[in-house]
Amino acid sequence: MSAARSWLAANEFAGTIVLNGLVALVAWGLSALVLYPTAGGRPVTPIWPPVGLAVALTYIGGYRVLPGIVLGSFALGLRFNAWPLAASLAIAQVAQPLIDLRIMKAFDFDPRLERIPSSCL
Repeated sequence: MSAARSWLAANEFAGTIVLNGLVALVAWGLSALVLYPTAGGRPVTPIWPPVGLAVALTYIGGYRVLPGIVLGSFALGLRFNAWPLAASLAIAQVAQPLIDLRIMKAFDFDPRLERIPSSCL
């Protein structure tokens, strides 16, 4: 594991590309998994876990993982839609992590979840 970390530290640009590739694969896989039960014509769930994943990954990895989120969402969108709609949906998938992170920073979010911010009291 330390060899991978040292390689990523030495090759920041290549590491970002690899990281975004992994994020895209995970985002696509989770989206496909969520949509799997709907293949038989059943209603779609109102909960979309890939957005929660996108928020968590963006919080942990920073804004540099956003291209991977867009790519994963675009790959799934191409399966069900024409490319212009798939591209629009992929870009919209990034809106929520951006908004959520701004809200979390405004409320001084503590990732340890050990305290309630004074602004919420």
